[in-house]
Amino acid sequence: MPSTDSLLQLRSNAPGLPGPYLQENLAPYQLLDAMGKARPRSILAIGGRVKSQYLAREFSTTLDHHETPSVALTSLDHKTIWLDCELHFHQMPRIKAKSSIAGCSRLHFLNSAAARVAKIAYPIYTDVLALFSDIILIFVPDFGGLPQVVDFLGNWIKSSMAKGPQAYSRIILLHREVVADKEVNSLVLAKLASYLRVSCPTEAYSSKDLTDMMNQCFRIHNLPLQSGHRQWLFSEVAVAFRDRRRRGLHFNAHHFKWLLQAGISQYAEQPSVPFNPISSSRLQYLLPERLGDCLATFLGGVKNISGSEIGLVASALVMDAYPPGMHSFLPDTLFERLYAGPAKECEKLIKLPGLALSIKRDFITLAGENRETGVGPAQTHLGRVQGNPTMRCTYHESICAFCIIRAPMFTLDCIFFVLTAFLQGWSLSDCRYHLKSITGIRTWRDTIRFGKGLSFDLGEIKHTNNILVCLTLKKKVFKNTESSIESTNLYYQGSEPQLIKTALCTEESMQNCQNNQPFIRELQIKASSNTTQIRALIDGSDGKKHSISKCPYQIIQLIEDQGLDCVFGKRNQKQYGETQGNISTTVTLAQMELRKLLDSLT
Repeated sequence: MPSTDSLLQLRSNAPGLPGPYLQENLAPYQLLDAMGKARPRSILAIGGRVKSQYLAREFSTTLDHHETPSVALTSLDHKTIWLDCELHFHQMPRIKAKSSIAGCSRLHFLNSAAARVAKIAYPIYTDVLALFSDIILIFVPDFGGLPQVVDFLGNWIKSSMAKGPQAYSRIILLHREVVADKEVNSLVLAKLASYLRVSCPTEAYSSKDLTDMMNQCFRIHNLPLQSGHRQWLFSEVAVAFRDRRRRGLHFNAHHFKWLLQAGISQYAEQPSVPFNPISSSRLQYLLPERLGDCLATFLGGVKNISGSEIGLVASALVMDAYPPGMHSFLPDTLFERLYAGPAKECEKLIKLPGLALSIKRDFITLAGENRETGVGPAQTHLGRVQGNPTMRCTYHESICAFCIIRAPMFTLDCIFFVLTAFLQGWSLSDCRYHLKSITGIRTWRDTIRFGKGLSFDLGEIKHTNNILVCLTLKKKVFKNTESSIESTNLYYQGSEPQLIKTALCTEESMQNCQNNQPFIRELQIKASSNTTQIRALIDGSDGKKHSISKCPYQIIQLIEDQGLDCVFGKRNQKQYGETQGNISTTVTLAQMELRKLLDSLT
């Protein structure tokens, strides 16, 4: 258990200096770190003294708010966390020297004009913490009575209407006496009607309209403050958790922590902007700027667009939507948030009514099938690409031949270009020039043709070339086994006193290549700290040593570039979590290694 449970505190500054600040203490996150990939259930409790008495009586738990009212975090059992909210009682003391241990907290400057502490604290509860809570307990006596709670709930609805609908919350009001749900709902609806008469005087709202507005924001239940709530509360949390799972908001502990931190940071910077977990989870995996154009480029090159091509586009979008490590948001919600706009733009560009709706329908179907079967989206998409005749005979220089929705990462994605770069020394610009002449692969005897004027006599290649060539075309196999692979060396250094020399190709790596596995050469480099600078070099054809990748490389930079500091991963992160036989992983690694090798040759 952390030495303090206080997660969020308010800090102000000396007169005339910037402030106030929201201090985010990092120690309480140890609770989430310990849960690993489990999916925590959560209770958000708003109150004061009565709330603390309830927590001690029902769960034998007391909290350390670090001397000042705050938002505290603790656990009730191995899978349930309690977010304890007393921040609205804060008086904002001055920042004191050494008020926190360096590296154990973050200070967020609050870009808010609120004059009262409650005006700062309440939106943190409703706009950030509520999103991560299965149920919300509001202790009415700690607010001063039911009228004050109704004001709080009315302001919550007003904020929700201004920012757009979010996921609704399940609220339980705890009173000293029994109060009917209907009575409280009537008071909240009256408050909402009063607000709408001022903000929208020309609009008429029925009782059903008002009820729908409230239900989009929260659902209210009322209970008396009495003993024996423990088991009932856990059962209610379980029901609410299942409901959140149906809505795709059942985050694992790593995602819970990362998104909670992102929500806190965004609230401090942009309090008027609603927090969106989908957008926040893709900060390292942004959509291409011209996604609609890419879709139109691909489909525009198809003479008669059929369900096969539409399914291929949907499959590409599913692969983009669910990269390794991404939370499984609901397909319908995800499509509307990310791809509905580009799909409609594509529909308009190629003038095909109903296209966006068809893509969405296939997207939802494919995403659901992948979830049920447990097969990775990249593997599924690769199978569709390989089995689609359109992909075999259609080439677009401006889009990737695999993912469709992005510009190509490299142009050498055809066996012809690979061979030409090796055998004839073509540059990337040469390859791009001949790209328009590419057709389907045809073979005749020892000749392989890729288009007009684009052919190889493999009989000559086998006997005259020093570079290892292995082609498999149906049942024909062409190999050049005269290569000298011992002449190229690797050099590496980390904490070692000097460069260490080793062969690039080992017996194991060559055996893997013969078994249609990607070329992988692993090096074990010592690193004494995250500031250690590692070096890796390779022999070049010019007789010089050339650095590999971004070497020399500090370990801390490597961590950032590989996305290990982000639980959702980065687009260029190598994913080794899938099985060795996973086709998508093999293709990704092979493409990476190929590009590195080609970069060293050109």
